[in-house]
Amino acid sequence: FALYLSPSAIFALGDIPYVLLISDYKCICPLGHRLLPDNSVCHHPVGIACLRSGCLSPPHWLRDQLRYRRMDEVTRRAAAIVSTSDSLRGSLAQQGIDSRRVYLFSSPPDPPLPRQPDHNPLFLFVGRLDIEKGVDTLLRAFAICHESVPEARLRIVGRGELRFSLERLTNSLGMQDCVKFCGWQEPREINRELSHAWALVAPSRWPEPFGVVALDAIFRGVPAIVPALGGLAETVEHGVTGLVFPADDVKVLSEQLINVATGRCFPEHSLDPARVAQVQDLYSRDLHITKIRAIMHEIIPSKT
Repeated sequence: FALYLSPSAIFALGDIPYVLLISDYKCICPLGHRLLPDNSVCHHPVGIACLRSGCLSPPHWLRDQLRYRRMDEVTRRAAAIVSTSDSLRGSLAQQGIDSRRVYLFSSPPDPPLPRQPDHNPLFLFVGRLDIEKGVDTLLRAFAICHESVPEARLRIVGRGELRFSLERLTNSLGMQDCVKFCGWQEPREINRELSHAWALVAPSRWPEPFGVVALDAIFRGVPAIVPALGGLAETVEHGVTGLVFPADDVKVLSEQLINVATGRCFPEHSLDPARVAQVQDLYSRDLHITKIRAIMHEIIPSKT
């Protein structure tokens, strides 16, 4: 019996039944993020559309044909397939892959860190500095917010190939004194950043397969501002554990930033502990394990 294994490892299992966990778009998108060259979300089936849309060069497309035949065999042989959000499950179903949704989990900090919101409005981004993460949208929205709330600040934690272009955009917007690029940080340092933040912002323009970064914030009592897209939208309850905006919409995102910065939303700069506890239960490690075990028991042949 195998769980969470790579395709190459699964091929070595012979006839042993296995559960296949799909936590990204690689089996239906060679680039993994389902974004077309114009940054809109792709809804085409994997195949010739990847070449025609300009996502892949002819050599890359030809190379992937063998890989996708292998992936197709792996998915067909799986005794059960698990996906990590309703959004991902729907995308897989559109391409003929039937799966069951079992949310991933997050963990509270251990030991817990007290909430110590900064004196001034402080927003935090944590993630890769890649095109699909939408940090450019965040910078433009924050520039509008800063005009209304000059004391607002933004800290960007993470690294990626777009860092220098994002720093140039920051300078062109005149935001270099209120936006700080912090680079990669250890989990302990990120916990400290979250303890001071008024809100975490995850402005992804791609449909995240899950959205653990929002959960990490909510578990620590920090509101999360996320797009109404993908798994991130499933982890945040608008007005309760965070705010939701149309993906890649600078204007609406800026309005949500202003709502937090002015105290119109989440005036205490923290979430209701009772709601945090509910989210922790829903996305707990124990519940995840329980659901996976139930699926295992379904597919293991009875010994009677």
